[in-house]
Amino acid sequence: MKQVTRPKQIAKNQNHNLWKNGDLWWMHYTVHLPDFTSKRVRYSLGTSDLTQARMMRDMTLHDLNLKPLDVH
Repeated sequence: MKQVTRPKQIAKNQNHNLWKNGDLWWMHYTVHLPDFTSKRVRYSLGTSDLTQARMMRDMTLHDLNLKPLDVH
């Protein structure tokens, strides 16, 4: 199940897929399933450091075989 991120949106916003809730950064993305449904995934990255959150987001998307982020 491969998904493709939106490189133009990510290039415009280095924090794409990230939001801060309280002191911690969270990540969110949508998985499009073979049966034409979708599932929103949201979870805490457990860090208050933005640089670390971006790195964790990039590693997560890479592990999910999503298109790599190359905007840093």
